[in-house]
Amino acid sequence: MSLDAFKRSNVCQLDIALGQGYDELIFVPGNIGEKLVKQRRNVNQDQIIHMSNYPGYMLEQSKKRNIGSIEFYGHAGKLIKLAGGIFETKHSTADGRREIMTTHAALCEVPYNKLKEIYQSKTTENMIDILLECDKVVEVFNSIAKAIYINILERYGIKIKITIVRMDGTVLNNKYN
Repeated sequence: MSLDAFKRSNVCQLDIALGQGYDELIFVPGNIGEKLVKQRRNVNQDQIIHMSNYPGYMLEQSKKRNIGSIEFYGHAGKLIKLAGGIFETKHSTADGRREIMTTHAALCEVPYNKLKEIYQSKTTENMIDILLECDKVVEVFNSIAKAIYINILERYGIKIKITIVRMDGTVLNNKYN
């Protein structure tokens, strides 16, 4: 299947949800987000929209369809890229996780030695553990969620909710959700 066909196949989910009458949709990067949102929310399967590595494309298609309410719900490792204006999130295409996390941690006054640890981390989960040591998780992820919100609003004109989670489902932000 071509990339174009793959992206269009994800759009079918939007049309199905709209056809079912749902006006509140939850966009997830993939299976992890879907599993976690199903565990924690009472939602119908047709409300959950897989955007894969193409949140920008899915937002464009949502705007064309005048979808009223969208929530991005997913793991920090994928959603953090949106805070840096990266709307195609495939790791080999663009990453930026450690740079974005380090920047937001610095804005939230995480100590310099911890910033260095964050920047040198291999995984987003490890970065979160470092933020836990500083008691800065919620503050940093609220900053990240705000950046995501602003980037999407400026680029697509869509107001969304954002719920950023760890692999165990722990919600990391308490604003924009």
